[in-house]
Amino acid sequence: MDKLRTSEWLVARVTSTERAEEIIGDLAEQNLTVAHYWVAVLRICLAFTWRWIVGVPAAMLSFLMLGVPYFQILKPQVELAVSHGHDLEHDRIIKLSLYLFLSSVALASIMVLSLTRYGRRSVVTRLAAVLTFTVFGSALPSAPIRPSPVLRYSLPLHCYPSLRVGAIADLHVLSS
Repeated sequence: MDKLRTSEWLVARVTSTERAEEIIGDLAEQNLTVAHYWVAVLRICLAFTWRWIVGVPAAMLSFLMLGVPYFQILKPQVELAVSHGHDLEHDRIIKLSLYLFLSSVALASIMVLSLTRYGRRSVVTRLAAVLTFTVFGSALPSAPIRPSPVLRYSLPLHCYPSLRVGAIADLHVLSS
């Protein structure tokens, strides 16, 4: 009787109490050896938690999934801005880009968790994927002193005071 209570408590940690009672009741009706019984209990616990066991480390790796391409794209642009004398500490576009990148990492972790937990057809997974890549695309600055096209139409002009006609002309000459 003690092994039933202990195993029921263990299974109730990964599922509801009612379901744990049903599962352990079904196991108790089978004539299993002690070793087979506990292996069955552990397999049941693993079956209920494997998606979280896989999903949490995968969600933590979402920083690498987005960070490597982001910093590969941003690094040359920052170096170009520094070589042209821009003060990056006060550049609002670079700061906004970093904030949007961090937001996209948070959304990517939600996307990966919901993908492992609910599958790719889930509405939550699809919404998180759309939001992740929209915010990530907005975080990629198209030039050191001007925002990406998505941000250019959504931000007021005073958010990026470094936009000057001469600076934009200089960048177009450098990029071509």
